[in-house]
Amino acid sequence: MKTLVLAVDRDNDLGEKAGVKAPVIGRDKVVEAANKLALSDPEDSDLNVLFGAVKIKDEYGDEAEVAVITGDKEVGVISDKEITKQLEEVLDKTKPKDVVVVTDGAEDEFILPIIQSRVPVTHLRRIIVQQSPGLEKTYVIFLKYLKKTLRDPKSSRTFLGIPGVVFVLYPVTYYLGILLGVPISFSRIVVGLIGAYLLFRAFDLGKYLSTSKTGFRKLTVMGEILSIGLLSIGIYRGFSGIDWASGGYLEVFSSYYSKLFIWVVMAITVFSIAKIVESATKGSGIRLYLTTMLYGWAINLLVLGVLTGLSIAYIVMAVAIFWTSLFLGRIGPRQ
Repeated sequence: MKTLVLAVDRDNDLGEKAGVKAPVIGRDKVVEAANKLALSDPEDSDLNVLFGAVKIKDEYGDEAEVAVITGDKEVGVISDKEITKQLEEVLDKTKPKDVVVVTDGAEDEFILPIIQSRVPVTHLRRIIVQQSPGLEKTYVIFLKYLKKTLRDPKSSRTFLGIPGVVFVLYPVTYYLGILLGVPISFSRIVVGLIGAYLLFRAFDLGKYLSTSKTGFRKLTVMGEILSIGLLSIGIYRGFSGIDWASGGYLEVFSSYYSKLFIWVVMAITVFSIAKIVESATKGSGIRLYLTTMLYGWAINLLVLGVLTGLSIAYIVMAVAIFWTSLFLGRIGPRQ
């Protein structure tokens, strides 16, 4: 029995680029396959693996045979099944006593267990050209987890969702600040949202709220508490920013309400969203809380418009939101 020098091309560059059907057995056939790959893509790392396998075979002389097996361009389960199939074919034809595995070093941890489960592996030769093994392995690992992140819904929500929210928040906070005439700190909102997300993950609140209607009822309670907290902050900020010497009672109240306004709107929004989520589990009441939220926005905009000298922008927005809430309240079945 001979030693088998086995070159492995997991992503089937040999077939995809050079049109060579694997497995390839024998020195002359492997050299021919390597030449075809060299003509199609001289920079492919698998080219060096093929010539490296031939060189090792020559070092062993007649005591060794050389072969090439390939996987599939769909790297993973499909490619590893193809490698297993071709490996068994090569072993049946060559019947080696042991194997010297030749790879480019990038994915040894996936290939070796397949081979070792069927024949003893006496040596592993990594053919690395013009780059360090650590650099290539780092690249492969990075590429692997990048693909996993993009394909896995849970990972993509974290690594793509958070940047997405940040990018959306930037223009929203900018134009909302212009519209309301109050400074809105984009960075503070982003930091607050990221902090809320980290707390949510750290204390596993998703599991806490995972039990159907009971969980959503707990969410409603949290929404109520948060809305009360927002309203309390608004009341405090309103009082702390009042200039008591600025004029009469109307001027003082206008100054107070202009600072309170955004906090009232946020409190109404948080409370209503929590109620809407709870109502969704019951199948009724969704439209009630949605229209209530819109009414709350409209009334607050109207009051702010009147207090700030009948600002047309606020009044127009209030009327538009009011008619939208009326429209939602009248169309379709009640929910």
